[in-house]
Amino acid sequence: MAMAVVMMAFLSCWTAGAQDLGELIAPGKKVYVEVVDTKGTLDFDDEVKDCKQLTDDQFEWKVVDSKDEADFVLQLSMWRKKVIGFPRCYMTPAILLPDGTEVWQGKEVKGDASEFNGFRATVAAYWAFVKSVKRNKDFAPAVEDNKK
Repeated sequence: MAMAVVMMAFLSCWTAGAQDLGELIAPGKKVYVEVVDTKGTLDFDDEVKDCKQLTDDQFEWKVVDSKDEADFVLQLSMWRKKVIGFPRCYMTPAILLPDGTEVWQGKEVKGDASEFNGFRATVAAYWAFVKSVKRNKDFAPAVEDNKK
């Protein structure tokens, strides 16, 4: 039930012209999670593993291992820096078609490493993304047709 609320909040940020997007990311669809290290600052294998696991846990999509199998791509563009000795992760989420066409892009979110997330800033940034989806906050369609 809670997941349905999250999905409705996620979908409610689209305008009437984005009906196809709602169908694209509906529960049960297959998603490929693509992590993009925009500045070469990630521990890549661990970051990808965390993001795939969190996507599997938080959304009613089936995470697949290749774009060829996927209905859509959840692209997470990330970079990290140290702030007072602890990592901070910045993430910009996007929804793409398997051919690479961007259909939605969210605004950048950030997360700080702490004892509550196992000192993993990537996990904190992902949770900021999930919280933004739940609050329907700071997200805007990327396709001009959806900006009506």
